[in-house]
Amino acid sequence: MDSLRACRHFPSFPVPAEGETLFSLFTRCKATSGFPADAIVQDLTGQRLKSRLLAALPAYLPTMAANLHKKHPFSDPLNVIRQHSMFPYLAYFMPASKRAEFEAKVASTDVTQPIGLGMGLSKYPVNIMAAPRFCPACIEEGINENGFPYFRREHQLPGVYVCWRHRRVLYHGCNRCGEYPLRNNSLTLAGECNCDSGIEPLQAVSMEGPPPPSLLWLAEQSAHLLTSLGTQSDPVAKLGRKAVAEATNRLGTVDYRSVANKIMEFFGEDALRLLNIDVFTKGEPASWIRRFFYGDRGQRPTILYLLLVGAYFNSVREFELQRSEEMAEKRSTPRKVINASQPLKKHREILQKLVRDNSDLSRSDFQKLAPGSYDYLIRHDKEFFQSQVKRARATGVSRSKRVDWAALDTTKALELEVYFANEYNKGRKPVFITASSALQSCSIFTKYRADSSRFPKVGEILSKKLEDRDSFHKRRLYWAINEMKRTGTPISANRLRRVADLELKVLHRNREFILSSVHEIGCDVDDRSFLC
Repeated sequence: MDSLRACRHFPSFPVPAEGETLFSLFTRCKATSGFPADAIVQDLTGQRLKSRLLAALPAYLPTMAANLHKKHPFSDPLNVIRQHSMFPYLAYFMPASKRAEFEAKVASTDVTQPIGLGMGLSKYPVNIMAAPRFCPACIEEGINENGFPYFRREHQLPGVYVCWRHRRVLYHGCNRCGEYPLRNNSLTLAGECNCDSGIEPLQAVSMEGPPPPSLLWLAEQSAHLLTSLGTQSDPVAKLGRKAVAEATNRLGTVDYRSVANKIMEFFGEDALRLLNIDVFTKGEPASWIRRFFYGDRGQRPTILYLLLVGAYFNSVREFELQRSEEMAEKRSTPRKVINASQPLKKHREILQKLVRDNSDLSRSDFQKLAPGSYDYLIRHDKEFFQSQVKRARATGVSRSKRVDWAALDTTKALELEVYFANEYNKGRKPVFITASSALQSCSIFTKYRADSSRFPKVGEILSKKLEDRDSFHKRRLYWAINEMKRTGTPISANRLRRVADLELKVLHRNREFILSSVHEIGCDVDDRSFLC
């Protein structure tokens, strides 16, 4: 009997459909078993937070594997990671060793959030833990083929808002009930809600007309990554060579503006806005483009790789095929001895050519014209770079002060006096005025905090006008007594406490002040009150 108890497993957990998400399986378990949602999550994962089922990386897989029958597909954490999560998408462009390392970590631990930080998930420009999305046509297909609706992992990928199979926008809830997971019914089947009249689907993004081709391409290529084994070489280097080959600056380096224009040309401004990605900032290429090619070698978001692949290739498959051909050509070509001085010589020549063409070349001009050479020389040959391009010399003209601090102090002190007068004399319910709120009212908070010695008059006004907490209580009580006089309400401790929105102990502490104010204003006092 003891051995049977030791081998007990969860009695009714459905077998997953192809590509079904972890969250979807829990919704089907609740619908078919009749067990409470909290009990299902608690028994299978050892904790009650259902939001963990929506995480980008599946959590609590070892605990689930221990609670399910050994023949169930989810008893193998690696199977869940590869077939029912977005991990293959997130890790596609990582080196094979890194993919295997992260995969093993996710499979062996319950808490996967720190692993996600190591994979760079916090760098994604779009929300990677969004409400579960579904396609009505895919729901209908699922019912016809399997007998039940379910959420597909290809619809949950970052930046995927359309179904590439049916070329229509995805939905993530009901217009009346709200987004998934629904309130008071968090484990809801895909395409269902709490409405008796049926769901009124809520679009994942506001989109009129057919989806743009760029979003359809992104959805299709994202789904392709889920069923692929991952890249086999350095994709950054391959994209960098392609960007250099199609650069417009003819300097043998990555032209950031050309890259930004390529991305904008393919995806379009509206699609990039939906993805929360800027390729231009104040007319200049966005900083993430430079960091992608020449920044640190940390884990880059997959969606940024896809933007660059879309700008230069027709598909991820073509990108991989061309790289394979280059690798085969490289293996068949006799190996050359690499001279470490060659790249240095090339970048030096680029700088010297630009200096010859423009004797007044500034460092910022060089960075714009040849960003790759700028980054290389700054890192590897800074002395030569500084010897060729001088810093701009300061002019002999004396600069006037940018800010007249005395005049600003006087102006803001007058503004503060007006502010305090209005606040203390207004007829509305008083609020406690702090130094921060007063300074923010006249738009001087940051400057004052940086150096308060520049604002002696402002400091003097604050020291005179700011009230302590006890003075504020008396001001609030005086207002409340006037308000009760206006409405004809007899004064009692509870009524006064509610109107003044203060604790009863504050009233007891200020009993004498309340009595004098009642006498001054002429209010009626309830006979049962402690104020009598």
